[in-house]
Amino acid sequence: MYEDFGAFAPQPLSSAIGGGGGGSGGGSGGAGSGGGRKGGGGGSGQGGRYGMQRYPMKQRNIRRQHIQYPYSPVPDNVPHKEISVTSNSCFCFHGYANIFTLQHRFDFIIDGETYKSIDQYYQQQKVKDLTGISSGKFTDGSTRDYSSLARELLRQASIKRSDVESWRTGRGLDVIQKAILEKLRQCQDMRNALTSTGDKILVQSFGGDDFYGSGTPAKYVKDWCSGIEKNKGSLKFPMVFPLTEEYVKYIPVIGKGKNVLGALFMILREKLNNSQLDDLNFSFSKSASVGGGQTGMDFTVDSNS
Repeated sequence: MYEDFGAFAPQPLSSAIGGGGGGSGGGSGGAGSGGGRKGGGGGSGQGGRYGMQRYPMKQRNIRRQHIQYPYSPVPDNVPHKEISVTSNSCFCFHGYANIFTLQHRFDFIIDGETYKSIDQYYQQQKVKDLTGISSGKFTDGSTRDYSSLARELLRQASIKRSDVESWRTGRGLDVIQKAILEKLRQCQDMRNALTSTGDKILVQSFGGDDFYGSGTPAKYVKDWCSGIEKNKGSLKFPMVFPLTEEYVKYIPVIGKGKNVLGALFMILREKLNNSQLDDLNFSFSKSASVGGGQTGMDFTVDSNS
């Protein structure tokens, strides 16, 4: 179940220290003290070349129904990594200019088409899947605000918010994984930035998203980590790619959110460090359904996930 440990995390904490949800023990990971020179050093730092926030993301006041995302401890037979939690064990990222956010601009190719950002590809696919329309507005250069464009097109098509939310946490995750994998392969700066984070817990510290992010700003995440540290807590993360609904439930809560994007980058960092990135591959299937339906995907993972 979804759990909020609070800023100073009174008992019980994660399953790593007995019970509940939000984390667990065991695994192959380090202590999470890596930090890399491009990460700004501290647990919640966002400085350095890849962490600057020239264009801070505005946290829109979206009235979103609270959702309890499922949680289960990672089974011993599932590849995983345990990281001890300290006030300096998290690397928080946020802001359009940060290389780990979906809005970061870097030209990369997916299926023969060039995209300016992961968000451009993600929003285009969302509208296509939910409305059945391939809008040229995403690629004609008329806007960089792909999220607002998608919202307007979905509004015009009278797509229900519940259908959008279902897509976002289901098929949308598949779209993001495909795009991140392709961008990571094509962007040396992104690979360098990812490996420079060492064994830190990667956290998208965005208060407006409690599925892909922590649902909180970086300051809250650091305070939250300090509370876990006082109880000598640790968190266990699945190291399986691609993430499916089954594996997402093994991701522990960070702050007030599931932080799926941060967990995904941690998995890909592990694959990159083990020279397994080129062994990963998956592609969309040809089948599709419109109006909130889930488009199928074919996954091919040649490495030992």
